[in-house]
Amino acid sequence: MQCTGVVKPNSGFTMLELLVVMVIVAILGMLALPSYLASVRREQLTATSRSVVNWLEDARNEAVKEMVSCEVRLTLNSNQPGLLEIKSSSPGCTQQSPLVIGGKDPETTKVEVDGQQQGSVGLLFSPRGTTSSNQEWKLSQQNAAGARCIRISSPLGLIRLGKLSANQCDYSQVI
Repeated sequence: MQCTGVVKPNSGFTMLELLVVMVIVAILGMLALPSYLASVRREQLTATSRSVVNWLEDARNEAVKEMVSCEVRLTLNSNQPGLLEIKSSSPGCTQQSPLVIGGKDPETTKVEVDGQQQGSVGLLFSPRGTTSSNQEWKLSQQNAAGARCIRISSPLGLIRLGKLSANQCDYSQVI
């Protein structure tokens, strides 16, 4: 075939078109960022709550497995993160290492046990895994909407995770 001499126009994008697309993408990203950050904070709080529940269940299971009483202590201090540990008076349950509530960023996680935000809270799991006290723990994070609840029920020692909504803990949903 012969070349007709007609030059095809360049089929690329102009600099202006690329700039307009980049500005639109930047605006959409800035609109989505707060929602994304809120979602990340909610998931961090859920992960922290689950780690506390898992730690408590491990302590309870250790008491049942070793057939000894296992006494857990939660230390609450407004200046420091919450600390879960096995009391030294529970010799059969010492294999579990202490848990700093909040993990990598513990300063942002606040723990409240039955309205108490300071001091030390004890919990005793019997050799059968039961406990003699009902406790409700509330975990919240700075700049995060909502909170999580952990309920330890006597006499069976059941541990449940729930969501705080309208100042009431809801344990009906799986979190």
